[in-house]
Amino acid sequence: MENELDTYIYAGEFTVAAKEVETVPFQFKLENHDIDVENNKIYLKTHVFIDHSVDAYDEDEVQVYKTE
Repeated sequence: MENELDTYIYAGEFTVAAKEVETVPFQFKLENHDIDVENNKIYLKTHVFIDHSVDAYDEDEVQVYKTE
């Protein structure tokens, strides 16, 4: 992955039933990274391993704003 800022790995296992949602909280501190705020966006990419199935991948754009 190019320009990767950080990686968070959740190694726990859980079962999600149909129509249920599972939330895995994490923190990403922007001040720990040199980010070009003129571009004002980063991308959050996720990869979920699903046992006996096809893994799930997703990418979301996150707007970044500099506050003084």
